[in-house]
Amino acid sequence: MKNKRKIIDYIIMGVLLFVFCFSAYKLISRHLEYIRGVNEYDEASEIIGTKDLDEEVENLDSNELPKKSLDKLKKLDVSKLSDKNSDVNGWIVVPKTKINYPIMKGKDNNFYLTYTWKKEYNWMGSIFMDFRCSEDMNDFNTIIYGHNLRNKIMFSSILKYENQDFLDEHKYVYVAMKDELRKYQVFAAYEADVKGHVYDFARQDKGNFIKASLDQSKVSTDIKPVEDDKILTLSTCTGRGYDTRWVVQAVLIDTL
Repeated sequence: MKNKRKIIDYIIMGVLLFVFCFSAYKLISRHLEYIRGVNEYDEASEIIGTKDLDEEVENLDSNELPKKSLDKLKKLDVSKLSDKNSDVNGWIVVPKTKINYPIMKGKDNNFYLTYTWKKEYNWMGSIFMDFRCSEDMNDFNTIIYGHNLRNKIMFSSILKYENQDFLDEHKYVYVAMKDELRKYQVFAAYEADVKGHVYDFARQDKGNFIKASLDQSKVSTDIKPVEDDKILTLSTCTGRGYDTRWVVQAVLIDTL
C-alpha cells in the first residue's frame, strides 16, 4: 500500500514538474519572441531613418513636431522597406508616444496579426491597414490596426485618448507615404462595436458616419469633419472581449 502511495506521489510530482517546466519554457519563448520583434522594428527604424525620432520629440512642449523631425519625416523613403517586403505601405508616427512603425497592407486582416514586417511569426504582429482600404489612403475611412499589448508598444498608446488631457497634448498623427507626408488631427476616440459604422464598408453613409463618431466620442475637439474629408481610424483591442474595439479617429488636415 505504501509503495502504491509513493508511486502516486511520484506521478503527481512528475506532472507538477512538467507543468512548471512547460510554463517556464512558454514564458522564456514569449520573452525571446518579444526581443526578436523589438529588434525587427528597431531595424526598420534604422533602415528608414526614424531611429532617433523618439528622442527628438521626447520633451516636446507642443503638438507640433520640431523642424528637424518634420524634415526627416518628409524625406522618408518608404521604398527602402518595401523593397524588402512589398506589403510595406507607409510609416506612422504619433509624436510623444511609442507609435513609430511601418504600415503593412496584406491580402486579408489575419496575416499581420501575428507576423512582423519581415514576415516572421511573432505575437506582436504588425501595424496594418484593413485589406479593403486603398493603398493610397484616399478612401473616406482608412482603418489601421495594431495590438494593445501589456508592454505598451504597438497601438497600446491609443487607449490613452480616453483622457482629454492626453488628447490635448497628442493632437496629430503623421503618415509618411511613398510620395508625401500626411498630417491628421484627432477628432474622436471611443469604444466601437465591431459590427457598427466604423467597420461597415458596405453600408457606409458618410454623414451618419461622422455624426456617430462625434456622438460616441469620449473626448471633445473643435474639429468637425465633412463628407469630402479623409478620415484615419486607428483601431485596437479594448481588453474586454471581441465585440468592441477602441478607436481613435483623425481627419487629414495637410499634406507636406
